[in-house]
Amino acid sequence: MNATARSLHMVDTEFHSLHGLPPSRGQIADVTTCRDLSILSRKLLKYPKILEWTSVRRDRFRNGTFFMTSANRLLSKMPEVDGLKTGYYRRAGHNIVATAKKEDLRLLVIVLGSPTAGIRNAFVMQKFTKYFSQQNQ
Repeated sequence: MNATARSLHMVDTEFHSLHGLPPSRGQIADVTTCRDLSILSRKLLKYPKILEWTSVRRDRFRNGTFFMTSANRLLSKMPEVDGLKTGYYRRAGHNIVATAKKEDLRLLVIVLGSPTAGIRNAFVMQKFTKYFSQQNQ
């Protein structure tokens, strides 16, 4: 993963886990930046399957015995939102890589280190609303 990150010119990213979850005691945390997440996100968006997966609000797994609900609450608040990734752990705060599309305009908003998910989501919604409203001017 680190070699791929470097090949994409993600110069401030270091992966120390395969899963991206908060580090266990004694593990080193993964590190990245908004810039590097933007590079990765733009690369991922070239594959339509990613939005098919990240736009799912709720789905059944394990032969229908397990429901999983997306942590991306923006999926149900703005119809234009179709992904991409949320995250949280105490040291890093509430994070999101959010993408939305209206007509021919796709936007990407990245927030790292927000004190709450609500503040993070409000900021993202504000940016999407602002730039989508300017689209028709």
